[in-house]
Amino acid sequence: MEKIRRGNVPSSSRRLRRPAGLVAAFSCTFLLNSVGNGLESNWATSLGCLAILLLGLPHGSLDLAVMRKRTGVNEQQIAAIIMIYLGFAGSMALVWHIAPVGALAVFLAIACVHFAEDWLPDQLPFFAIGTATAVLTAPALLHYRQLSDIFVKLTGNATASMLADFTLLVAPVALITAIVGITLACRQGRSIAAIESATILCSMVLLPPVIGFAVFFCLAHSPRHFAAAKAELSFGSRRLNCEIGLLTFAAMGIAALIYIFRNSGLQGDGVIAASFVTLSILTVPHMIVPRFFL
Repeated sequence: MEKIRRGNVPSSSRRLRRPAGLVAAFSCTFLLNSVGNGLESNWATSLGCLAILLLGLPHGSLDLAVMRKRTGVNEQQIAAIIMIYLGFAGSMALVWHIAPVGALAVFLAIACVHFAEDWLPDQLPFFAIGTATAVLTAPALLHYRQLSDIFVKLTGNATASMLADFTLLVAPVALITAIVGITLACRQGRSIAAIESATILCSMVLLPPVIGFAVFFCLAHSPRHFAAAKAELSFGSRRLNCEIGLLTFAAMGIAALIYIFRNSGLQGDGVIAASFVTLSILTVPHMIVPRFFL
């Protein structure tokens, strides 16, 4: 994703708000997961998927506004940019149709690079990539079977379980790298960032995969980019509100179509596909297109 300029340094209370909310959310979900069947039921998975769609995904709707603000592109150029977005999104959707296991592998690789930007420029690229990789692979340590089932549901192909095997192999090295990065952050006086990273990793290790990812995506990744965009965009303006609403509605439309197309009648199958396939389809242009213009 584009590197959004940061505005003035926020106050201490404002800087504490996101990690405090993240710690509180992790604590609550961890306690819920420890009671009875916890959060591994189909309804909990469905709620996690809906949270990803409704609370996490909309931050990508800011891309056009950021590009317009920084580059001064006109309406015809905006229309061309939208067509480029649709081209990349359509290409990823086609890959999901003809080679779903390959599409999932591509999505995991792209997501590692994209999420690593959350730890840049405060960390060295090696530790940023390692932490992002740990976020995506850590669920395999305690929830391997569930992660493998999710991969199979997403692709409709049993061979996708090999990707779960790969994440299980990578997870220990990635976690060690992330822990070293957290230790360095503490030594550099970035204790808030260290707490946030540690909470994210605990969520991904201890919580069911979809729930852990929802905590990270909705309460860390998305708010980070909304907060950064707020420094340069006029939030509350009618044009921006309409743009965010229309683009979010379009994303929900894509998710609805995928749900209808992919729902096999198995509870939870359609909603998992709708959330993560939609996320992958939109992440590709979300990462690539802004780099052409910013």
